[in-house]
Amino acid sequence: MRWMTISAAALVCLGASLWSEPAQAGKFPDYLKRCKKSQNFLQERGSYSVPAVGGGAGIVKIVAQQYDCFEPASRLGTLLSLLGMTDASGKEIVPFKYARILPFSTTGAVVIGHGDERYPQGLMYRTYIAGKGEGKERFDLQDVGMLQPDNGCASEGTNTTTRGVSAVIGELFYGVGKGKSHVTLFTPEGKARKLEYMGGDDMPKPAVQRVGDVLLARWRDEQGVARSGILDLDGRQIAPVLGNAVVWQSYVRDADGNVPRGCRGTSNDLFIEGPSLDRDPTYKFYGPLLALVGRDGQPVPLPPGAIGLFPVVPVESASKQQPNPGTDMWAVVFPNEDSFEFTLHVGTPSEALLAAETAPRYSTMWRSYAHGGLITVRAVADGRWRVMRSYSTMVLAEGTDAEVAFNGVKARLDKEGAAMQQELAAARARYAAEQLAVHRKNWEAARTSGRMCSYRVSGNNTREEIEEYINACGPGNFAGLEQLAREKGMPEEAISAARNEEWTRATANAKARASWEEQARVERQRNANKDPGASYYPGQWSAAINAAGIGVTESIKKSGENWLEQRQKQYNADWQRSQRAY
Repeated sequence: MRWMTISAAALVCLGASLWSEPAQAGKFPDYLKRCKKSQNFLQERGSYSVPAVGGGAGIVKIVAQQYDCFEPASRLGTLLSLLGMTDASGKEIVPFKYARILPFSTTGAVVIGHGDERYPQGLMYRTYIAGKGEGKERFDLQDVGMLQPDNGCASEGTNTTTRGVSAVIGELFYGVGKGKSHVTLFTPEGKARKLEYMGGDDMPKPAVQRVGDVLLARWRDEQGVARSGILDLDGRQIAPVLGNAVVWQSYVRDADGNVPRGCRGTSNDLFIEGPSLDRDPTYKFYGPLLALVGRDGQPVPLPPGAIGLFPVVPVESASKQQPNPGTDMWAVVFPNEDSFEFTLHVGTPSEALLAAETAPRYSTMWRSYAHGGLITVRAVADGRWRVMRSYSTMVLAEGTDAEVAFNGVKARLDKEGAAMQQELAAARARYAAEQLAVHRKNWEAARTSGRMCSYRVSGNNTREEIEEYINACGPGNFAGLEQLAREKGMPEEAISAARNEEWTRATANAKARASWEEQARVERQRNANKDPGASYYPGQWSAAINAAGIGVTESIKKSGENWLEQRQKQYNADWQRSQRAY
């Protein structure tokens, strides 16, 4: 989450003789006198792409009117900022009188005033909607910000976000205890949805965040077990109460192994954790089996026979700007008789699922963090060991003995000689050509199978392909897509139209899904006394949970069955609690 910070006032020491020209403006705080327009009177504080009520999207701007005022009590000069909100053309939506404004749509925002004292107490937030004015309800919130997609990444070349502000979020920590908070979400219509007792000690922060086109809420139940809920952008529940949810970054590198600057170099994806792939779960090597959640909050279909994914070389992030763990390569897991096999893909997990249908399979893996990360895997087809970098499937060496193959690569990379550099440059060129061919192959497969939006276009795609992609998937399908389209020559009007159509589709889908979920909820309540053991989880989640419980080895199979059984028994007990949580 990236918080929108707006400074309401800055103190400047000025003499009283400067305050002779009164300002022609509205009401100022009582503790300030003799205000006049500053030299830099109008100042734009931000431009944001936000949803429109009923569908579509638009641009709003937060603008400050700045005044130089005199404070008699301290004999200090104060720079006072009165904030307002306008549309893209400059038409006023929210009047210029607030200390802070956070837009939730093209016609409304959450606002808070300045108060009539230097350090006012008891001020509360409220909503303001054009044509209606301030809402009656007051919101006691200690921390207020805006949930933005892709960790708040902005499209390069503009300060509007790629898919806009999903919601304004406020949190109240005081009096809640145990690291938890009461969370308030504001919908595009200005309605407040309150989620109680979110988060908790040792839980990821923030307790509610945006991933794709959904909101992820996390909390601990009465037994201290981590729980997750998935909501649409209006705060409506679209999935059952689930187990631990995790967000992973995928680093998208160039041919030389560098992550591009800006937001193009990462992809943030949501997963639900399943049973451990390790025979001893206390010793994490492969880690838990992960079920990928799509942008719409539903489980992503797996290739035939696959049961989930795991990150090949996981990297814990220490950055506050990018707080999620990451990896360069994803493995898609397939069970066999007494163990499991996996495919490898450099890129996003959605692409890994597409590529897994035809990619080579491997059965064993070694890891080394030398030279930026090396992996050694054993091919199922011929039993030979292959050594690769953690960010590339280019084979550096292969052989019948894993240790010999690995040591040979390590020695080569230790040499630092011109011949080795030339050899690696030639190998990179060959690999780049091979990857381009693979990209074209996977792109066509995704396009013809109706799964185009699961793939990322790049500079290797033509303008026509990128325009087709944006029209089908929206310009915000991943961070940096809008800028890529501009570089390819796609007109700004076409990008804007595609963005508006994307929001319209998302709104319509969310309302349809919410209606279906409400019908399912009523049916569950109707049948609750008839069949207390009846499952209630909607849509594809039933199949996904069963698939994640399939045994891979005997120990994995046992943990998978326990994992599924525990959730089936727990679901009915959790249902009433989940209604409070949501």
